[in-house]
Amino acid sequence: MAFYTVNELRSMFLKFFEGKNHYVVDSFSLVPQNDESLLLINAGMAPLKPYFTGLETPPSKRMASCQKCVRTGDIDNVGLTNRHATFFEMLGNFSFGDYFKKEAIAWCWEFLTETVGLDPDRLYPSVYLDDDEAFDIWNKDIGIPKERIFRFGKGAESFSENPPEVFASGGMIPSIKGSGKPERAGYLIYAGSAGRSAYDSARYPSSSDIPACRGG
Repeated sequence: MAFYTVNELRSMFLKFFEGKNHYVVDSFSLVPQNDESLLLINAGMAPLKPYFTGLETPPSKRMASCQKCVRTGDIDNVGLTNRHATFFEMLGNFSFGDYFKKEAIAWCWEFLTETVGLDPDRLYPSVYLDDDEAFDIWNKDIGIPKERIFRFGKGAESFSENPPEVFASGGMIPSIKGSGKPERAGYLIYAGSAGRSAYDSARYPSSSDIPACRGG
């Protein structure tokens, strides 16, 4: 596998999704605009909340970005692990009522294995506990053996605040030590006028209307 610099990986990601008809936008300001719920931008999707909730119309149904972020929710972990940094960039691809799980998973896998060149045999997808749809996509469409797809519930770190992820040789997967998290594919099943969003209906039941998706 080839080794890439941060600048190369950033460029590769944005060019990949530009090739999938995504509108690539520059990073938004670290200071949220018209959003009193955040002191600083802490995730790539945070500046896009008006699009997810339907309050504003996005410039494209498909978008991609490299968003500058400041860690806030778990800032106490900075310095304690090799994957927590105070300032970081979050690469993301987003769909607003366009594609969903099937495409998000397929492109996640394509980018990691074909563009970046990660060894497919060292990647372990995870899905939410009862997300059979995502499980079947990983298993039947992508071809990952069932024993390499892991289901996690709300108690796992992956699903306390974050969506399903692909782990490289470890992570939260039991009995496998040492890992990175190269990609995650989240599904915002509901994003309503009240500003509520959900990674899936089992976690956050809602009566809203805009299927959406984000990855990165």
